[in-house]
Amino acid sequence: MLVKTERFNNVLLTNISQLKLYRDQQIKIVGSYNIKDYGDLLTDIDIQLTINFNDPNILLQIKNILNNIDKNMFKFMFINCGIYNEFKLPWTIDNEGSCSYEPFQVKEWFNKFKTEKLVPDSIYTIIETKLFSTTISIKNLIDVQNILLPYAQIVWLASDLLQGYKEYRGIQYFFTELTRNGELAVMEYIYRYISETGKVEICAIDVALIDKTIELSNTDELYNYYLQHWYPIFKSYKWFIRKEYFNEYKQALKHIEKLNLLYNIIHNLINIDKYKILDKEEIEKVRSETIIIMKQLNIKYQGKKISDIEKMLYDMINQNMKSNVDYFIDKIKDDNMQKKIEFQYRYLISIYGNIPITQQTLTERSILGYKCPFLGFTETDYNFLTNLGHRILIDPKLLIDCVVKISEKYNLSVADCISQFFDHKNNLSLEKSSNNIILYDSNTTIGMYPNQELKALQIRILFG
Repeated sequence: MLVKTERFNNVLLTNISQLKLYRDQQIKIVGSYNIKDYGDLLTDIDIQLTINFNDPNILLQIKNILNNIDKNMFKFMFINCGIYNEFKLPWTIDNEGSCSYEPFQVKEWFNKFKTEKLVPDSIYTIIETKLFSTTISIKNLIDVQNILLPYAQIVWLASDLLQGYKEYRGIQYFFTELTRNGELAVMEYIYRYISETGKVEICAIDVALIDKTIELSNTDELYNYYLQHWYPIFKSYKWFIRKEYFNEYKQALKHIEKLNLLYNIIHNLINIDKYKILDKEEIEKVRSETIIIMKQLNIKYQGKKISDIEKMLYDMINQNMKSNVDYFIDKIKDDNMQKKIEFQYRYLISIYGNIPITQQTLTERSILGYKCPFLGFTETDYNFLTNLGHRILIDPKLLIDCVVKISEKYNLSVADCISQFFDHKNNLSLEKSSNNIILYDSNTTIGMYPNQELKALQIRILFG
């Protein structure tokens, strides 16, 4: 297995200069590599190249790189860039966990998509079940996106880049046109590192080509918050966890990182096998190391396809991560309350986003003007209710859940409920002391009341 060492780091920094398109170009290692310690295992490294897609010679520069790099060191696989027009979906899911979804448009899209016979009949059946069952959730939308991704994503091999375009169903897709329109382009390599002892180790290197003058149309590459985004969110907890819980947090993260390491190894192995970029001996070496790690982690792999193991790990990591995000959220330092509220929002919308909603409710919410009818509330609604919950000493999750139910009962949006039922003018808040409830107006103490007056005080703040 490849381990981060001082020597590896120095060699890597020298070698990746080969990936530059221009001599004075900025090249930057991003992501988790920068926070890994010496001794940590490596499976992938993320790099950003700052480039100018309006340069008329940009494609020529990419071709030159592919011709001139040390092909024994860097094994180019492909560039992911763009989606075929026929696979563009009628909904969006953003990095904050919200969405844009209109039930009638989805039905129209599917009826047209089905007549075009772009995927096997079995795939159409799965998609129809995912989208039009009696109840569905945002996870169903993500499942459909991931099912279609192998058919939808435009994968540029070296031969395609030499040609400059790909043709699909009579339409020509030009690489430079896609990038200038904001499609993210990521070059995928396998990097072969030779250690001091002469041993060859491998890892994936993803090179994102970034033009800072062009706004990307889709930066998350379907790594939606509800699934893969648990990983970076949980990792970011390290800056906010209270000291007494840090070791417990570190152990939880360590276990998840082992699973993630195995997931990345298997993902690399699938690509290596598919694109035939290593010899049989090296591929078998990777397979053997993969089996050793699976045994160490008690992963049942016998009789399973490698793609099934990849999916199993994917689900395992995200379920593990999700429960840890929830468990440690109450162990964030008190002086990071705003960050805690952000984490709680992300967690809460992920819960709502995975709750099955009836087709009728989706339609009703859509008619009421909900951009994301799966959630039942917006980030603005959430911020107001969370702040209100803290002010009246009620768990914000319970308050939001209550208001969502009221809105459904009276056929109102959550925003309308807030506007019609709650007092927006007062700045009152409550604080519990050992024997009393303290009432504040902004930072001014108004009075102290016995604990049995809590409900009356809460009603006063809620409704004025």
